[in-house]
This record gives sequence, C-alpha cells and structure tokens, in this order.
Amino acid sequence: MSSKSEYEKVKEYFDDDSSAYLINRYPSKAKTCAQQAYNTRKKYVLELLDKDLSKDKKILDIGCGPAVYSSDLLNRGYEVWGLDISDKMIEKAKELLKVHPCLGKMHFRVGVPDNLEFEDNYFDEVIAIGIVAYIEDIKLALSEINRVLKPGGRVIFQFSTKYSPDEIDNNLREAVKKLMLRNRYTKERDFILRHYRPKTFNRLCQEAGFNKVAHRYYAFYTTTLARFFPAFMLKLSEMFEKNNESNIIGMLGAGYVVEMKKNITKS
Repeated sequence: MSSKSEYEKVKEYFDDDSSAYLINRYPSKAKTCAQQAYNTRKKYVLELLDKDLSKDKKILDIGCGPAVYSSDLLNRGYEVWGLDISDKMIEKAKELLKVHPCLGKMHFRVGVPDNLEFEDNYFDEVIAIGIVAYIEDIKLALSEINRVLKPGGRVIFQFSTKYSPDEIDNNLREAVKKLMLRNRYTKERDFILRHYRPKTFNRLCQEAGFNKVAHRYYAFYTTTLARFFPAFMLKLSEMFEKNNESNIIGMLGAGYVVEMKKNITKS
C-alpha cells in the first residue's frame, strides 16, 4: 500500500504528463473523439465567458495546466491567476507564455482547490475545468471558491458525468481487465476519480451559495466504440452537440459544463 496522499499521486501523474498534455489533448484539428471533447469543452467555456466580458476583471483558473486557457483569458482583457497542483505544469505554462504581450497580467501559483490562499471576495470570476474529479473534499472546495469570489461573481465548472454511457463503458472495461489479468492487473492511475450526476453537483453548488445560470453537455461517445468506429463516432458526437443544453440528450454525454453565480446575499 502506498503511503502517498491522493493529491501527491495526482501531482505525480500530471508532472509526468506536463510535456505532452497539450499535444495529446488539444490539437488544432481533432482526430479522435477524446480530442474533440477537450476542444469542445474549451469552446463552451469561452462562449460562456464571452457572454459577460469587461476589461480588468480578475479571474482564477483552477487547474490551469500548461496554460490551456491562459492566453485566451489574457486576450480577453482579464488579469489571470493560474493555479495548479503540478509545479511542472506551471513551468510549462510559463514557458509557453513568456512572449505574450500581456504577460504582466498573468500570475501563476502552485496549490489545491480546497485550500485557496487568496483573500475573501478577491476574484470577479473563477473557472475550474478538468479538476473536479480530483478534488478530495468537494464541499470544502466549493466553500473556498465561494469565499474568494466576489458577491455576484461567476464560476464555470466542468466534470465528467456519472452513469453516462462512456462511464459505464469504462467501468466494464476495467472490470474485464481485472478479471482477465488478475494478479497482473494494474490501473493507469492509482488515485480516485470522482464523477457526479449534474443534478447532484448543482445541488452541492446551491448549498455552497451558488445559483445555476447555464449549462452544456458534450462528449457523446463511448471509448470502446470510438476505438473501433472513430469517424462514425466523431460525426455522431457532433450531431448530438447541436442539442447540448437538452437534459434528456445530455444523459448520453460524458461531459458537463455549468455556469454558476455566487449568491449576493451569501456571506
């Protein structure tokens, strides 16, 4: 048994992944359903931000990785704080942004979402993309995000949905591997991934002092079918994206993006 904490394991995983993260996940043209999903979620996040843009806002990017959103946020006039558990991700982000004309408005920090070392009511907006599954104490993290966000400020979350066809597919594949390989079976990751039903997550946010504004579903595929029928699954996923706000069709989506606003009366 490893004595390492969950966050230590997550840090090691993303330290190792820092150099290839952008190449594998965010190509200019998606060739796989997974790449399409990463590009789609980024598109939705930026679309939601663009609904209410104004200069000189302070935004916290929790789980910034190797500057996935940093350049886009700087280009939109934000002053940006990028937070990530992986110092190597931060190093990669700094390297990629070193010639950005707005570099003076970019601040990086190593940290975790359930212990945000910022003042109360400091940020106008927060984005937390790709990190919800790794948070050990989601209620504490939501409380921390609420604390550092100004009253009426907004936050955009993204996470993988529980009980989606792809989640069921992944669980079945893991079970088959474990059964067939037995003592030789090893997982790709040795930490817990926490997925949520959108309804459950929205309720947790409401309890933490947020009100839902908008949502999008995406990633309408299963990993197994995408492996054998990549072109077909890409087209099928694109077709379902046209109804990305439908809760019924959303049951088939593996990803969920939701915009929340901090309750003005919440202290």
